[in-house]
Amino acid sequence: MVRLLLFGPLMAWLAACNVAGPGFRGAPVHLVTSGPHRFALRQAGPEVEAIRLDPAWMPDPARVATHAALVVSRRTGCGVEWVRGDAALLRMGLDCPARLPPAPPHPPPVVDCEVLDADPSDVGGLRYGLSLDCAAVAGAVSAFSKNTLEALAR
Repeated sequence: MVRLLLFGPLMAWLAACNVAGPGFRGAPVHLVTSGPHRFALRQAGPEVEAIRLDPAWMPDPARVATHAALVVSRRTGCGVEWVRGDAALLRMGLDCPARLPPAPPHPPPVVDCEVLDADPSDVGGLRYGLSLDCAAVAGAVSAFSKNTLEALAR
C-alpha cells in the first residue's frame, strides 16, 4: 500500500509526459485539438512531431494519425506526405509547395519472439533468466502512408 502511495503519483506524472523527441527539443510547442484528441505539436524544418495528450483508452492508431495529420495540415498550410509512429507519438513529413518533402525515417524492425526458457533464479536481488528466439517479420512496418490518411479522412 505504501508503494502505491509513493509510486502512484510518479507513474501518473510520467504518463502525462510530453517531452520533445530527438530533433525537436527547443522547438516551440503548439497545443491543438482535433475531434476527441489533444496534441502537442513541434516543428523542426519539414518535419512535425505530434504527441497525443488526451487520456483516451486504447485509441485506434489510424484515427489518431488522421486527426494529427489534419491539425498539422491546418497549422502549417502544408500537406502531410508520411506519418510514422503509434497512438501516442507521431512524426510527420510535410509536403509544402516550393520544397521537396523529407524522406521518411526507416521504421524499426518488427520482430516475433518465442520464449524458450524462463529462469526464475535470483541474481543480485533481481530475478533474471529469459531466453528468446526472435525473427524479423518480413514486410511488417509500423507506418501510415499518404493514401491511408486520405482514405481515412473521407
